[in-house]
Amino acid sequence: MRRIMIAMALLLTAFLPLSADGGESFAFLKLGMGTRATGMGSAFTSVADDASAAFYNPAGTVRLTGLELMAETYMLSFGRSLNYFATADPFYAGKALYAVGFSWINYSSGSDVEARLTNSSTPDSLIGQSSNLLLFNVSSKLSDRLSLGGNFKVFTDNLDNYSGAGVGFDLGAIYNIIDGLNAALALTNISSNITWSGSGSSYTESPQQTITAGFSYEYADMFGLKGVSILPAVDFVFDSFEGFELRCGAELDIEKFFYLRAGYNDGFTAGAGLKLKPSERLTLNLDYAYYADSIDPASNSQRIGASIVYVMPAWGVQDGTRPPAGWEAVNEW
Repeated sequence: MRRIMIAMALLLTAFLPLSADGGESFAFLKLGMGTRATGMGSAFTSVADDASAAFYNPAGTVRLTGLELMAETYMLSFGRSLNYFATADPFYAGKALYAVGFSWINYSSGSDVEARLTNSSTPDSLIGQSSNLLLFNVSSKLSDRLSLGGNFKVFTDNLDNYSGAGVGFDLGAIYNIIDGLNAALALTNISSNITWSGSGSSYTESPQQTITAGFSYEYADMFGLKGVSILPAVDFVFDSFEGFELRCGAELDIEKFFYLRAGYNDGFTAGAGLKLKPSERLTLNLDYAYYADSIDPASNSQRIGASIVYVMPAWGVQDGTRPPAGWEAVNEW
């Protein structure tokens, strides 16, 4: 445990010089991804056990129980739209457990954004803006308690006649201290830059870089109620643009069927979910989340999402994480 904490401290030290000031590009990412995670106030760095894990902590995808597909749409004010798709799949290679994943985030502010060159009540023109972020994820389980992972990411952005593109990286770790208690660290937008071009000029900027330390604990059979558990989580975030932030949330699990969620992330969040299991290998998750709109406090944002988890036959039906017959895992999952 001591060696793990030292390694995390070294990573923090190495990342701090990257926290330079810059323009707030791709600021919509602060809205968070994943309807389940959003309902928990986006305090998901140490939970990270569904397809949205790559966004919060790239080490989390190896914690999935099978191939997962997640598709979501977010209803925003002022004609804005945000769509999210993610998939990830854990697998054994030799005697080691790995996972690979892919995520796509699409944001649009619409085509009627007013542009002005002066302080005028009448806009000079109407322009459109759209952004895309692609995440390519890989993670591995290094021991029975430690998982590591990383993302390679591609940014594209379009604003009127200008276009921007760039690449970047994320790193993450999750450590299971004791059964049910996880600690995590995620470093976002390492060496990330976006270069803009158009009208004969170019400009390079860096997206916000973050360091997030998270903790979560799953309290099973809460108050002696069999089948009822609660999962509280907290994230301590250092943002290179805005300094320190706190995210917290919790999920109440009733019989692995019905879920209630609440949290805080610059405002109150809440959510609910259903888990349907039509077969031993197939699971369908339906989720809803509500949160305060950071741009228009008078309105509220809502999210709906669905995900499908399919356990490949080779993995074994009982717990979804066993290797095929005849294979021997290095550590118990």
